[in-house]
Amino acid sequence: MILTYFLLWTPPIAGTSTWNGIYFIVMLWLQYLAGTIVMGSYEALLPEIAVTSPDRVSTSSWKVVMGTVGGAIGMMASSVLIERFDFRIMALVMSAIAFVSYYVSLLGVKDIVRVEEPAGERLSLVEAVKATFTNSQFLFFIISLVLLYMGQSLLTGVIPYLVTVVVGETEDKVAILMGATMGVMLLSLPLMSKLTRIRSKKWTYALAMLVLVFYLPLMYFVGFLPCIPKIVQGTVYAGLTGLPFCALYVFPNALLGDVIDYDELRTGERREAMYFGVFATISKVARALSTALFGFILGSFGYSGANPLGIRLMGPVAGLCVLVGWLI
Repeated sequence: MILTYFLLWTPPIAGTSTWNGIYFIVMLWLQYLAGTIVMGSYEALLPEIAVTSPDRVSTSSWKVVMGTVGGAIGMMASSVLIERFDFRIMALVMSAIAFVSYYVSLLGVKDIVRVEEPAGERLSLVEAVKATFTNSQFLFFIISLVLLYMGQSLLTGVIPYLVTVVVGETEDKVAILMGATMGVMLLSLPLMSKLTRIRSKKWTYALAMLVLVFYLPLMYFVGFLPCIPKIVQGTVYAGLTGLPFCALYVFPNALLGDVIDYDELRTGERREAMYFGVFATISKVARALSTALFGFILGSFGYSGANPLGIRLMGPVAGLCVLVGWLI
């Protein structure tokens, strides 16, 4: 996964070339393939390491903290490295950081992972896949999560357009909006943990989705408020999304751990890797669907300074996706 990420930035031919396009597609495909294998296995460690519900929420919260730190490093350091050197040096440094991070985590978990023998005969691959998709808990959860991911992807994708077209600022201001989102996410972690202790993971997760349903459509009005600079309006809007989106990063893996516990009652096996592998694959399908929907909205309704309707509509459409997910 790390190697193909680096190779994405090292085309074989200088300048524009069809071969570079083919090379890019192949490297991207390999990167996603390796990423599914790596991340499916990585995420599957959670329910093995954290057995209780509070431990799963706590572990997921720490994952959000470190992921936010990694996102900040990637967002800020990459820009500096590209400006001072070039894309290849940036890719080399980021690959080195990723390499160290992942292998340190492997050293840390290898001695504490639970190894359990199945109660009966092992399921075949076909039987395992069938059992996964006949688990009603998993089906409801994954369909809802796909719609939530679609809403998030639409919002993330439109932020650069919001900054440059609607707000009228330069692209470097995108980092300000993303930084505001990350900052609020980190500050929201204690609240998420407290709500989970008071109610439950499902209740808190559903509440965060409902907040997004009403909040995301407000993007339509960014820049319309008088006497307030547009960049301030955009930053406040992006920052406050960090509160409900915090739940998106904390609870899915913890909830999926509970679904896997339920699956063990049905099949007699611990099948973390199967569930997280399917989860990772379906998540990529969600991103692909959101990309197609993103292009359709901008192409149909406009994304220029003279006609930014497509950009403004992205928030309401994202909210609609999350609403359907919340209902499911």
